[in-house]
Amino acid sequence: MYSDRPLSIDHAVVGENVIANKPESVMHNRLGEIWKVKPDGERLKISVSFDGEIYNFYREELLLA
Repeated sequence: MYSDRPLSIDHAVVGENVIANKPESVMHNRLGEIWKVKPDGERLKISVSFDGEIYNFYREELLLA
């Protein structure tokens, strides 16, 4: 079971397991691991590894697994 709320800033850390919540992404509803976090203006851009393939999301597009 996972949260239906966007990933909190406190949980936006490398190694955290997340679920992609971006319907237009091929990774939607897939479990991944945060690989990198960096500020992008006023938002956080988060790189997520899905079986070694890296995809980029904004914090609001991820759920805590």
